[in-house]
Amino acid sequence: IYEIEPTLANLIRLRIREDKAFRHVDAALRVHNKPIEKIERRPRYDFVISCLPFTNFHPGSVRYIFEIFRGILKPGGTCSFYEYIFVRKAARIMSGKPAERERMQKVGQIVREYINRYEYSHEVVLRNLPPAMVHHIRFTD
Repeated sequence: IYEIEPTLANLIRLRIREDKAFRHVDAALRVHNKPIEKIERRPRYDFVISCLPFTNFHPGSVRYIFEIFRGILKPGGTCSFYEYIFVRKAARIMSGKPAERERMQKVGQIVREYINRYEYSHEVVLRNLPPAMVHHIRFTD
C-alpha cells in the first residue's frame, strides 16, 4: 500500500495490525509512506487498486501514473480505480479559469483513453456520495 499522507499511512498500518479482518493477510501487506512515483519497479503485482484523485493532477502526471501501473502489474494483472460521476465535468464548468478547464479536460481525455483501450469491466456505485464509477483495466499490449 502506497500512501503519501503520513497520518493516513499510520492509520492504515494500525487498522491492518488490529482489525481481525486483516489477520489472514497482514503478513503480506506493507504500507509505504511514499508517493506512487517512488514505487519499486521490480516487484510485479496481480492487482493495483488506486484511489488517486486524477482530476487534481496535471495531465502528464496522470499518464505517467497509468504507465507506472502498467509497469508493475504482472501480465493479465488488474488495475482498479474509481472516478466520481460528473465531478470532473462539474468542476470544469464551475472553474472560472480557462487554463484550469483545459487542464481538467486533458485529464479526462487521458483517463478515457486508458478506459477505452483497456477496460474490461466497470461498476456504478450509487450508494457512494458522490456516486462513483469503478473501472477495471488490463494492459493488453
